[in-house]
Amino acid sequence: TTKHGSYALLPRRRLGGWDDNQHGSHYLMGPSAVRLDQGEGYYHTAYMLLHQAYYAPVDGFAIGGGFQALSVVRALGGYNEPIAFFALRGSGAVGDGLYLGAFAIGAHLGEAAPFDELDASLENIGLFAGQFTIGRADLQFTGSFGWGAYGEGLTEEPLYGLGALVRVSGMVAVVTENWSLPFGEEPIRLYSYAGRLMYRKFAADAGFVWSKEF
Repeated sequence: TTKHGSYALLPRRRLGGWDDNQHGSHYLMGPSAVRLDQGEGYYHTAYMLLHQAYYAPVDGFAIGGGFQALSVVRALGGYNEPIAFFALRGSGAVGDGLYLGAFAIGAHLGEAAPFDELDASLENIGLFAGQFTIGRADLQFTGSFGWGAYGEGLTEEPLYGLGALVRVSGMVAVVTENWSLPFGEEPIRLYSYAGRLMYRKFAADAGFVWSKEF
């Protein structure tokens, strides 16, 4: 079981008598195509070990990054290099309830667990994908499709993901996010399901992430 928390910088709005969902731009690990406007952003942590943050300097374009805290501590002791990533994402509305976007992520995995048994060519990887989101912040489905990159070039298999968020009450939403990452002899498949408790700019997720590869 994993627990996540996030803190949004989005302004408070009202929609149909409810507070607008200020956490509809992201799932448990990655983004949706719901855009961030200028000055908006969010900080997200999992177990206080994995930290990531995004900020939009202009409408529809955000810059982000993150790191795994334990790997940083071990790096200070000379045991391994830190796990860290840098990301760019852009998105916008193209119709009523339809958003299109794309993201690019560059990550350094190094030799830190759980990646210490990966091939050396996978110490630095990239992820590039286009996205669509159907719905709105409170009820949405997102599909992602793209490719991975590593030391030997682009991956042979595509990268794809499916995510959804359903707000079932003013403070509670159900979230799922699932990915097929085309690295290694077989794709790494991640499945996650959680409940999200929301209160204004704060949200906490409780659920699980499962993969047979880890």
